[in-house]
Amino acid sequence: MNRRILTFIAIGLLSLPMALSASDPTSDDVLVAMGAIKDAAFVACGNFISTKDREIPTIGMESDASTGLPSAVIFDHADLSSFLAYFPEASDTSENGNSLQLLLSRASDPLAPIIRKRLTVHDWKEGEAILDGTCAIKYQTGMTYGKMMSGVLTGTYPKAALAMDMTVSGIRVTVQVHVEGVFILAGDADGNLDITPVEFSVNGKKMET
Repeated sequence: MNRRILTFIAIGLLSLPMALSASDPTSDDVLVAMGAIKDAAFVACGNFISTKDREIPTIGMESDASTGLPSAVIFDHADLSSFLAYFPEASDTSENGNSLQLLLSRASDPLAPIIRKRLTVHDWKEGEAILDGTCAIKYQTGMTYGKMMSGVLTGTYPKAALAMDMTVSGIRVTVQVHVEGVFILAGDADGNLDITPVEFSVNGKKMET
């Protein structure tokens, strides 16, 4: 009996490192997760910086009563493949003399072209990347909705800090990937909007930025 017990213990100890290593995300998993989180953050921003009556059921927002700006975004089993349908291509009606209408449409949803491009390039299919978690937002002092919209429309994007606590699952990753850290949403010198990490960890392991 003792020999059998020792044998089971030995087998368990030998298989433990394999089990632990199997739960670690690969470098590709991390790339997929980071891309998914950034795309989801863009979608949330675009959904807020818009005058269109758009409601995405898997994205919720908490607002700061003093500024009217969202203080946190909550993702509830949000499948990235579902987002593109909420940002359809604006119809080009300039040949019919409605170029002003097209311009107003783009101004009412200024981040839509950026979001469509990102989602189209990454070509998310159903079940490939599903997000759960929160993104807390901290703005520059004195930021208001009007200032934010003005900055977006002129390409001088206001900076915001994003505190992420997100889990990415789906068939594009081999294991669930938990990303926790601080990211900066801001425009660069060329006027491009991007999200860059300040510090973050993946499944509890601190990553280099």
